This record gives sequence, C-alpha cells and structure tokens, in this order.
Amino acid sequence: MVARLRSFAAVLLASGAAAAGPALGAQWLIGYEVVAGCPQESAFRTAVERRLSRPVLATLAGQRLAVTIQGDVDGSRALLGRLAVTDADGLTSTRAVQASSCEELVEALSLVAALSAEAAAVGDSSNASPLSGPPLEPSAVLAATAVDRAPTAGVTPPSDALRLAPTLFVLMQSAATPEPALGIGFGLSVAWPRLGGWAPWLQLGGYQLHGGEEETSRNGVQAEFELLAAQAVACPLRWPAREVWSLQPCAELELGRLVGRGRGSAVAQPKSRSTWWGSTGLALRGEVAPWGPLRLAAAFGATLPLSRHEFFFAPDIVAFRVPALGWQSTLSGALLF
Repeated sequence: MVARLRSFAAVLLASGAAAAGPALGAQWLIGYEVVAGCPQESAFRTAVERRLSRPVLATLAGQRLAVTIQGDVDGSRALLGRLAVTDADGLTSTRAVQASSCEELVEALSLVAALSAEAAAVGDSSNASPLSGPPLEPSAVLAATAVDRAPTAGVTPPSDALRLAPTLFVLMQSAATPEPALGIGFGLSVAWPRLGGWAPWLQLGGYQLHGGEEETSRNGVQAEFELLAAQAVACPLRWPAREVWSLQPCAELELGRLVGRGRGSAVAQPKSRSTWWGSTGLALRGEVAPWGPLRLAAAFGATLPLSRHEFFFAPDIVAFRVPALGWQSTLSGALLF
C-alpha cells in the first residue's frame, strides 16, 4: 500500500513539474521594454533561440534576461539598447549596444544574450566576455560593461564625429535685381555633434544669379543684372535633433560683386556698371533625411542689403535701386559623410 502511495505521489509530482516547466521556462526573459516600432518580444526570443547551440533552458542555466531599448539619447539619432543578465547566484551584469534601427538592435542584443548564455553553460561566465566570438556589426557595438550586485549603470554613447556634406542649392532672391531672380550655387556643409542644446551647422559656398527687366515705355531702359557672391550660413540650433526632419533658425552673410548692364531706346550704347555686394539675413531652414546620407532642405528668410546702390544707364533715369529689405528662398540637396 505504501509503495502504491509513493508511486501515485511520484506521478503527481512529475505531472506538476511537466505542467510548470513551460511556465517557468518562459520566464527566462523577465523584461522587454522598447520604444514604439521595435520588434515584439517574441521576435527577440526567436532570435536568441536561433543562435543557441542547445535548447534555450539548458543553455541559459538559470539566467534571467531583461531588455530595454530607448531613443533620443544625448542628441544622437541612434537607439540605445541594454541587456541585463542575472545569473543563478543573483549576480547582474549589463551590456549596452547602439544601432540605427530597432531591427538591427534586436539582432545585436540577441547575439550578446546568446554568447552570454553559451559562456555560462560551459561554466566560464566569470571570465568569458559576451562580445567574444563572432563579431557584432561595427555600427551596432557601443560598449560592454559588467556591474556585479549593482543596478544597471547608465551608458553614454560617444559623440558623433564632425560630418561634412557637399551641397548643391538653387535660390531665388529679390534684393539684388529689379524682379526676383533665380541662381544656382555649390557649398560645403559642416555638422558638429550635438552639445547640450546646441547642434551647430555651417555652410560655406558661393552662387551666381541672373535677373533683369524688360524695356518699358516709362524709361526706355532694359536692365540686366548678375550677382556673383560668396555665402556663409550658420544655424546653431536644431529641433528636434534626432528625427528624420528638423527645423533650424539660421543667420546668413553674403559678400560679392553686382554687375548691371543697360540697353534700350533711351541708351545710346550698351553700358555696364558694377559695385560690391553685401547683405545679411535671417532664415528658417527645414531639413529631411529621406534615405541614408541624403539630406534635402528648404529655407526662407529676409535679406538686408548692406548698401543701397543705384544703377543709372541714361541721364536722370534710375534703372534700379537696391531695396532696403528683400527676401530669399533656397532649395538644397547634400550628401552627409
């Protein structure tokens, strides 16, 4: 009778263990907190299990994992993910990985988790590094840190390097010609890493602009103008700093040469006049990053000429006088390196 009772108890215990096994086994991932748009928890589990050489429960050997992914980190557009691994003795280690997309980050964290599990399974967790073995993608790895018996330490990603971008732009301006005129230019843009609330951006370049007006019965003069100018545009702030689009308040400075040519019924022979050109201005610039290094931008603002020159092509006839205030709009495309 006693033997039968023991056999019956053993069957009950075995059944209970079989029923509890999957529930307990599912708890190897005890936390998964990610930003919107990231893969679901099941995708991370699948990625970890796919990388393991043995069943997940046997390989993890009592480890518990927690994953967090956050964006908007210190002015960088990249995402930051942290993996906390607690072993069977209650010791916790943390690893941090940075990547440009959630999918890439989940793959990188799953590889770190698998390497940590494999190291623990062979009994060498105290010396093995989860970053040994197959290398992570160069763009994904940020740092590897371990903190025993302590909460997860904050990891600050390194500042981005200075970035350059050759830029082609088209502009329309109303201050240098009688009617708004179109010009084309080329420049080099420089983007500094974000420093607190600052995200400096500078463009140095030059452009050529042509414009004029048709002969009128009022003065009998047809005027044509050409502006060749060097331009500097500085934008100290960027908002928001880490999205695919942003807005920037900018200040502009231009120096160059303005040439006017006159002809018509009131002009005995074609004449040319030239003078220096200088202007300052304020503008609001919007930028989008539709793909990889490509940057598209548009700007609109006011132009303040530094000198109001007058152009005479016939006695007592003013063909054009530089206005006190004008406007300027710009469309540009750049490749950021």
